[in-house]
Order: sequence, then C-alpha cells, then structure tokens
Amino acid sequence: LDVEKKVFQFFKDKKAEQFRPIILSLMHQKDLQNITDEEYASLIEFIYVFYICYNIIGEEKSNKLEEPIYKYAPILENNYSEDEIKNFKASLAKRLPSRDVFIGIFKNIGWSNHTEFYRTEKNKDRVKIILELLEQHIGGRALDNNYTIEHILPDSLSEKNAMIGNLLPLEERLNNLCKNKPLTEKLPIYKQSNYAITRNFAIMQESKCHTFDPEKRNSYLGGLLYDDILGIQEYNSKN
Repeated sequence: LDVEKKVFQFFKDKKAEQFRPIILSLMHQKDLQNITDEEYASLIEFIYVFYICYNIIGEEKSNKLEEPIYKYAPILENNYSEDEIKNFKASLAKRLPSRDVFIGIFKNIGWSNHTEFYRTEKNKDRVKIILELLEQHIGGRALDNNYTIEHILPDSLSEKNAMIGNLLPLEERLNNLCKNKPLTEKLPIYKQSNYAITRNFAIMQESKCHTFDPEKRNSYLGGLLYDDILGIQEYNSKN
C-alpha cells in the first residue's frame, strides 16, 4: 500500500517507534481479514497525522503516549472491534489541546533566513512536514523532493511573514521568477505550479491580493488540519 510505505518511511526517518505495537496489531487484523486494506490505510494515516499534530506541531514527548498505546495494542490484537478503534482514537484525542489552543500553537510554526528565531533546520523541517501533509490532503499527491519554500509576502519585511500562513511549496524555477515581485505579479506564477495548495491559493487570492493577511491564513490552515485532516473534534465531542 502506498500509504503504508509513506507512513513507515516517515516513522523510520523520525526514529519514531512508539506506535509500533498498535500498527503490528492492525497489520495482524488485516491479515485475518477483519479489516480491509482501505480501513487499515485509514487507521495508519490517522496515526501518522496524530503524530505530526502531537509530536511535530505540539512538540510533546512520546513517552506521554505509552498509556493508550500499551492499553490498546493487546485489545486491538485480541479483541478487535470498531468500538475499540473509536476508543483508541478518543484516547489520543484527549491528549491534544482544544481547537483554539492548537491553532495558537500552530501559528508559531515558521521558517526564514531573515529572522533569528525561525532560522533553524528544525523549523524548516517542521514547515516541510506540514506543507507535505497539506498537499496530500488538498492535492492528493506528495511534494517533489526539489521544491522550495516560498514566502508569499517578503519575510525580510516582518517577522510574521516567516509564519506558516505566509508559506507555500513552489518549484525552484518558479520561485526564481517570483523574486522581488509584488503579490499581484506572483499569483500568475503560482498558478503554473504543480502543487494544488499553491494553485488554489493563487485562485482564491486573485480578487483580494491587496488584503492578504498571513495571520488569518495561519488560523485557516490550523483549523483545516484539526478539523478536516485529523478530524479530532469528532472524538473530542464524545468524551
């Protein structure tokens, strides 16, 4: 499965092994044909997105997840049911903050060579992981390995322009065409991108580029991740 390859490679790169017992139990249930390939893919995708929200965005420690993982791994191995899957997801959801707090944390993510606070490889890596996740959700595809991080408004002008809401993935050749151009002239270039998130931004901003606010887009993207990609409110509302 493509999603399995993606998730396993991601966890390998991050040296993240805490969800291994859960994933092994799910693999066993798939082998027993108690869950379909599609259900299995959906479950490991949920774990992948949760890890990004909890560990990458929230910067929480993995050892805080030991309790639900070691509780539910044997349950899913020996007494699998849809209700237990819901209980497992709900147990993880309780460990994330409320939507508003999550968005507040999300707003602090960014990258720029012009701002000391954001000028680290760790910050750049966090941004790339989130842009990858957003493109997978919006465009249904992975980003190419050679994409660049484009600052919509110049990051040299303001620290807030280093934030995630002001960032897009963009091919290097297109990024080079954008240098020193105002947003009105960048939008037609963005439309040439292979990345759905970048093309969609250009289309949405075409009639209102003069009012673009990175901070508003911070909130929009954080809510999109929390509500649609992870779907965490569904589980929070049941507990």
